[in-house]
Amino acid sequence: MKCACILAAGTGSRLKKYTQDRTKCMVEVNGDKLIDYTIRSLQAGGVETIFIVVGYRGEDLVQHVKQVFPDLDIRFIENPIFASTNNIYSLKLAIPVLGDYEEVVLVESDLWIERSVAVDFLRDTRENIVLVSPFRYWMDGTCVTVGADKQEISGFVAKADVHLYPIDQLFKTVNWYKFSGKFLRDIYSHFINAYVDAFGKNAYYEDVLKVIAPVTPGLFVSYVIDERHWAEIDDEEDLSRAELIATSSGDAARNLVQRFGGFWKYRFVDDLTLLVNPFFPTQGMMNELCNELGGALREYPSKLSVISRIVAKSLPCESEQIVVGNGASEIMLALFDELKDRQFIIAPPFFLEYQRLIGGRLSVYEREFPATSLETALDGMVNESAADIILVNPNNPTGELCKSGKLLEVLPKLAKQGRKLIVDESFVDFSSVNATLLTEAIVNEHKNLLIIKSFGKSFGVPGVRLGVLVSADLQLIEKVRSRLPIWNVSSSAEVFLDLLPRYKKEYQRALASLRREREYFESQLEEMDVRYFASQGNFVFFQLPEKPNRGFEEYCYKKGLLVKKIVGRAGLSGTYYRIAVRMREQNLRVTDAIREYLVEGIA
Repeated sequence: MKCACILAAGTGSRLKKYTQDRTKCMVEVNGDKLIDYTIRSLQAGGVETIFIVVGYRGEDLVQHVKQVFPDLDIRFIENPIFASTNNIYSLKLAIPVLGDYEEVVLVESDLWIERSVAVDFLRDTRENIVLVSPFRYWMDGTCVTVGADKQEISGFVAKADVHLYPIDQLFKTVNWYKFSGKFLRDIYSHFINAYVDAFGKNAYYEDVLKVIAPVTPGLFVSYVIDERHWAEIDDEEDLSRAELIATSSGDAARNLVQRFGGFWKYRFVDDLTLLVNPFFPTQGMMNELCNELGGALREYPSKLSVISRIVAKSLPCESEQIVVGNGASEIMLALFDELKDRQFIIAPPFFLEYQRLIGGRLSVYEREFPATSLETALDGMVNESAADIILVNPNNPTGELCKSGKLLEVLPKLAKQGRKLIVDESFVDFSSVNATLLTEAIVNEHKNLLIIKSFGKSFGVPGVRLGVLVSADLQLIEKVRSRLPIWNVSSSAEVFLDLLPRYKKEYQRALASLRREREYFESQLEEMDVRYFASQGNFVFFQLPEKPNRGFEEYCYKKGLLVKKIVGRAGLSGTYYRIAVRMREQNLRVTDAIREYLVEGIA
């Protein structure tokens, strides 16, 4: 006979508002209460009798379970002192009734585990199985170490000792266990009782497993699952993650994209939505950065004016012409706040952050891509408007380029009209044509020229958050700088800027590698007869034929690729995809996915 014991007595205080009026297992994940989902998973795996240890809001939990599962054999055990005890005491209360069963499944109530995975685990015929997952730094709780075959568990590691082990040697306990009745009766129960007597009721049952494992080699075995199939829900961010992985592939892809970053935490998917330079920094530069990171984290960065001098070593302009921001977005916010009395115009499609920051002062020029070129649109904005012009060059998301000669042609005209030209050159380094206006001569000659540049995109370090504004309008530069904090750039960013001049040649080689990969990617699209548009950015821009009931985003997500479609944007008719260019292996995965999608799609 098989039974399960669900530990559900805790208060779940870290979930704050979500558990003010309910116990943690009554929290919903995508409309399904955790307790309901868990019970149905146990039932699907052949468990007929379930014990639930209740405490906080226990009456509500009991009433709910009886109402939803009136025909199941579910029994309740009360932990009356749940507020001052931990899970070891809840298990101690349950042990007297659990020992009568041949097999006992021990489950904590704050977990979402994909049902098919849970069922497979429950059907595993081995004894004393621990459900585990490769450890990630953001996980919290007990871990295990395993043998070379990743099956036999060699030891349990308390969360306080995790830092003592190489991360690749650790597996996080998922807090589903399947114990034999014999082990529970003859070994575990005695250790539990002795441990409580010796150390008190405010401990964890994993502490006892940590004691047992070394003296009984081979007693515990692991069942390994990866992070896409489970979530432990201790706080609001955990709940968000659970809702992400519990939803359908199409919805999961769209929901993950809306996080706008942090994608390195999700190893089961490669992000192709955010744009960086995959070839820079080089490994040598990364090693130097890491060597200095410890000191940098413990020290304040230099003040903003000093950072401007450091940046000037890598740019062809004077330090007083530079404002450094915590990313280009901080620069944009300060700049448009300072220019609060001016109007702006931009050609679509464009980076939507401009619309968010400028609001009603931003007009959108009427043009349809690709019928009207970016240069033609620029002429229209010069001749048909009195507003300052914003130009993202190359354009994001189309990859179009407006040549520098054209920009130099319009700058004097705009100056005579008292108008500014704001050029966002965040992608210009990736262009195969030299189109930058960021030269000493051009900057000094055109006081109405403002250049914005994101270092994260071109130099491949979005995590250090670096962006610059460059202009010969020193009065404006000083006013924008005065809007920023004295310490707006991190010490780690300062270290990167200190090292950057030494790696100029490596950076140029990285840009050349990126251009080759972009050309290769576009050649693959051409072979597949996919309609693409030649890009000068670190991305490709294309369309795919519409297919009823066939979603390319979902198709890619199932293959571990995160992409997003661009639809409903000003200047674009139809559905487009902007996909980041990465290294060859990732680019091949994408082109293979496109090829397969065009042939098969999703039924």
